[in-house]
Amino acid sequence: MRGKPLRLPLICLALAAAALVASALLIPYGSGAATAASTRTFAGGTVAAGDGRPWPNAHWDGLMRVNPDTAAWVRIEGTAVDYAVVQAAPDDPDRYLHRDFAGNRTPYGCPYVDADCLEHGGIDAPLVIIYGHHLINGEMFSDLARYSDGEFAREHRFILLETPQERKLLKTVAVAVVDANRTGLPRSLDGPAAIDGYLAELEENGAAMMERKEGYDQLYCFVTCSYGSSNERTLVFALH
Repeated sequence: MRGKPLRLPLICLALAAAALVASALLIPYGSGAATAASTRTFAGGTVAAGDGRPWPNAHWDGLMRVNPDTAAWVRIEGTAVDYAVVQAAPDDPDRYLHRDFAGNRTPYGCPYVDADCLEHGGIDAPLVIIYGHHLINGEMFSDLARYSDGEFAREHRFILLETPQERKLLKTVAVAVVDANRTGLPRSLDGPAAIDGYLAELEENGAAMMERKEGYDQLYCFVTCSYGSSNERTLVFALH
């Protein structure tokens, strides 16, 4: 595999009993709503395309005016995942860990594409890594942690990703729960052969494979915290 391992950033926001614990931050229940509200103005519900799926009805001009870093909108039917996604910059890779879509400081952050993806095509790179916080009230990327349940994963196989240029129907193929202290991600993958090899490596290392597909041009990795240990992450892999 080409590229150096990439440490996963802190993306857990949990409700602690008395104080800050391990890699979690103390936050009040339900406070993430403001983050979602900052983008809802620019997404008028859903729109049915030719495939009949409820795609995000994103208003790209408005989104871009508020934040030129806008890269996509991601939606997973039957979950709380329905958010604008921004592109992090190499000179400030963790900006959106602590800022919302409009740039306001907040511990709830905003879903964002890893800064290292930018030099390889950003949201259209062969490997796209998208981070989002896990909030105890179920907002942001919290539902991704539920993909470790096989039944839930099967019922939510498809991820709708819309960019200003196209709609991408992503199909989930693998789920891994890892210790971020010991596990990294590649900085890039060089096309279908490298993607196939990486998926085979994931399977060898114990990832739950839902389906083996070869020859795809893009692999998306959605990352959020789990609560099995202090620094655990859930990685949901989907192909396009």
